[in-house]
Amino acid sequence: MLPALAEDIGNGDYATDVSNLNVNQAGLDNIIRASEEQGFGGDLLAPLKALIDRRVADGLPSLIEAVGRS
Repeated sequence: MLPALAEDIGNGDYATDVSNLNVNQAGLDNIIRASEEQGFGGDLLAPLKALIDRRVADGLPSLIEAVGRS
């Protein structure tokens, strides 16, 4: 499975029938909101949320390039 994923990443093919960055953005928003409602801060996830928000705003399909440069 990893070789196939590596090939897809190398080709810039991020197509999925499961979820995309927009779905993950919404899910992360829900996790942060639920955490805050339960009295836990969302501070740990805030940098990831900011990165996802920037990628979605820029119309970019994935995080892999951004994480690879970090």
